[in-house]
Amino acid sequence: MPADILDAMASSPSPILADFLADVQPDRTARTQRAYAAVVLHLQRYLDTDDMSPHLGTHDGTLLAHEREVAGAEGSFFRLFGPGELLCCLPGFLEGPWLETTPHPRSHVALTARLLRHLDRRGFVGSAYRCAWYDAEDAVRRARQTARGTAP
Repeated sequence: MPADILDAMASSPSPILADFLADVQPDRTARTQRAYAAVVLHLQRYLDTDDMSPHLGTHDGTLLAHEREVAGAEGSFFRLFGPGELLCCLPGFLEGPWLETTPHPRSHVALTARLLRHLDRRGFVGSAYRCAWYDAEDAVRRARQTARGTAP
């Protein structure tokens, strides 16, 4: 794996995302590995800077905003939450400015779909978060349709 990818993974404050990146990158070209790392870092920025209240609810969204103020934005999401809450927030990553400003649009949608499968394989999608998983899966489908110009 190229050194810049390893540096990006090492700087990621989330073991969940680092594990995912390590899982999807074997046997990929250096160019693809860089694209994947850029999308994962874009996801980390989304989680650490965007308003998560629409996805987590007002209480948890406010708690996250406070955590960012007190301890800093970097790594704030995963200091408080885990893979279940990540599932709840993924639909927002597939719409609006986060999808429009992604450095790699095709990889952005494809990797989000792979992240869903990864979390499911790792056993993080229990019954408590199954609805969030379906919502994220539907957001992937809509993002793919939008990218193809066949939005519903």
